[in-house]
Amino acid sequence: MYPKVMPPESVKDHDVLNIIRSNKELIELLAGNWREWVIASEGKKAEHKYDRYRASDFVARRPDLIAKLLELDELKHVQIVTHPVMTNFSHQALTAISLRAGYPLIVEANARFHPDIEVTL
Repeated sequence: MYPKVMPPESVKDHDVLNIIRSNKELIELLAGNWREWVIASEGKKAEHKYDRYRASDFVARRPDLIAKLLELDELKHVQIVTHPVMTNFSHQALTAISLRAGYPLIVEANARFHPDIEVTL
């Protein structure tokens, strides 16, 4: 994983995007896209819905939009995204990893978010 805080200009050099370790400029860029996608999916009523959240919380509250993120031209090379995610069983954001299906360097993966929930690929 990229060990430093990642600025937008470094994204092109890595196939892993660690949103948790991104600088404010990159988070703001992502938040702009998130806001646009949320409005497109939820309608105009959602325009101010996320105003009370920090830009870094947008991803945690709508991680389903990671797939749209990976469709952006500047991120088509990214294979793995580490990001925060809000769950029903925790009041704090947890760290999750999303990856492209068929990424050949990952043969097997599993994760445990909760004692009763296990995700295996």
